[in-house]
Amino acid sequence: MLIALFLPLSVHGETVGPPEINSTGPCMGEEGFSKAWLDRAHTYITRSLCQPSVWFDHFFGEQRTSEEWPGSLVRWTNEYRLDQRDGGIYRSGFSASLRLPKADKKVKLIITSENRDSESVNQPDDDPYDLDPPSTESNEMRTNAGLRYTLVSTRHVKANVGLGARLDSPVDPYVRLRLRITEPLGSTSLVRVTPAAIWYRDRGLGRSVHVDLERRVGENILLRASQSGVWKEGEPGILWGTEFSFLERFTHLTVFNATVGATGKTQPFVHTERYRVALKLRSHFLRRWLFLEVEPELYWPRDEEGDYRKYHALTLRVEVQFFS
Repeated sequence: MLIALFLPLSVHGETVGPPEINSTGPCMGEEGFSKAWLDRAHTYITRSLCQPSVWFDHFFGEQRTSEEWPGSLVRWTNEYRLDQRDGGIYRSGFSASLRLPKADKKVKLIITSENRDSESVNQPDDDPYDLDPPSTESNEMRTNAGLRYTLVSTRHVKANVGLGARLDSPVDPYVRLRLRITEPLGSTSLVRVTPAAIWYRDRGLGRSVHVDLERRVGENILLRASQSGVWKEGEPGILWGTEFSFLERFTHLTVFNATVGATGKTQPFVHTERYRVALKLRSHFLRRWLFLEVEPELYWPRDEEGDYRKYHALTLRVEVQFFS
């Protein structure tokens, strides 16, 4: 069956990828299966569309997997970027979504920490945690910690609210709300809409919306078109992003992603800040929890005169995952 192809695979007797996506996993929500035949048929289509997307997102370490994974998930990423314009750039990131042993299963401890020191590596995100421009200090870490409570978790709707703080000096508390709506479009496509908002006491309000249109092609290919917009208090206009992705699973261990995208702003007039073309090859290495990744890319940033000049970059990335 098609579904089985996107469930975790085994290598040398070990499971590759996260624990099995079951009837209460990120594709199903807490309600699980309904016994009515009509609901079961609808559930089958929803799950068969959702699981390839979840499998690819988990393999590539996408944020959505951390948001919706039912258990605990920890990622530690280290990368080195050789950039024609900015030179060598080292980045380190850590994220943890942890179930608390004696707390309600809807409550999780969330910790994120990363350094973002270059505009050339920043993209509009579906979660406006970072309301600051890139740092001028290459070793500055930005850390958020808080609790997240799941309000709704069904096949089509997921919503959560979070309370926490940016652990800089001074500490900046925040309140965050996120909603995700997923709807199948026939038997091979789906649309996913994700609005989110976060309010910091000092930095103000940030709002975003992210729309994905996905289509499954054959057994190992996923096509995705994404559009995002980010609004930040105190900044005019909208930061927007458009991206088209082709994802293919070469083997049980290796996945390929080709991306074409652009980012821009709507003020003082609608314009494109940067074009980007990237190829990403990601693979398990020795262990199911260790990933190696190489990403060559070309990008064209807009200069002060409004012209675009081509630059190239190469990113090497190592990621360690822990999950339960």
